[in-house]
Amino acid sequence: MGANKLSIFLNQHCRFVLRSGKEVFGVIWEVQSHGNSKYFFSSVSEHRQYLEEQNLSALNGTLQVNLEDIIHAEKLVG
Repeated sequence: MGANKLSIFLNQHCRFVLRSGKEVFGVIWEVQSHGNSKYFFSSVSEHRQYLEEQNLSALNGTLQVNLEDIIHAEKLVG
């Protein structure tokens, strides 16, 4: 989907369909590092923890994602 199309789904609880066909539920958010954007996926609770602590290393279930691997996104909460 790319960053432009997915931007409305960032920081939202969503269902994502990956290129592999797998469905995952959680949150994708952007982190700026040295002028580059990196995107991470985690559960809603781990995303809240990240927002409170701003520390990725403390989050065990957080994964860096390539937005091109996401073929569909759907918000779960209005």
